[in-house]
Amino acid sequence: MRFKTIVTSFISWTPEAVRVARPHHWADAGEWLMFVFIGGCLPFWGVAFLFLLFSQHYSVDQLVGRGELAVFSAGILSSAIPIVTRRVKQPTLDHPRWSIAACMALLLLCALTLSAVTLTERFAPTLKPDPSILAIVSLLLLACSLTIGFFAELISSIRSDPNYQVIGSEREQDLRERFARALEGRNDHS
Repeated sequence: MRFKTIVTSFISWTPEAVRVARPHHWADAGEWLMFVFIGGCLPFWGVAFLFLLFSQHYSVDQLVGRGELAVFSAGILSSAIPIVTRRVKQPTLDHPRWSIAACMALLLLCALTLSAVTLTERFAPTLKPDPSILAIVSLLLLACSLTIGFFAELISSIRSDPNYQVIGSEREQDLRERFARALEGRNDHS
């Protein structure tokens, strides 16, 4: 039963945020994403650039082999949690109920990933995690945390927009008109 509630919550939430968002809301969230990639990913693209600059060969394992992306993902998720949990007086568009659970589950997975790497290096150096699996898990964690962070910023931008009430009333008017047309179509077929 809870799975159905989560799926219904996800399906009902996503189109609402996407439908209501105006270009400047998308631009705000895109700006957040740009700054995350430029500043937040500096240790990754900066190291890759230095390897290329000095004509050194590098592998993905050198960039993510010690759980670096898991730490970065945890940082993104941690900064998204206050935005997701913030309640406003007049909730116009709220974050889905499942988003905090998703943040916590992903944080736990980040901690497990980093712990596995750290503990094997410290206590069992001969048992190294498979670099390809570590890279896949790390990239999935990064993708999920960026997605949650992006939509948290998008919804935050919508909620802080003083014109959101106008957007909401436009949407209500559109729904009334569509409902009236549907009723007319139904009455025509009767």
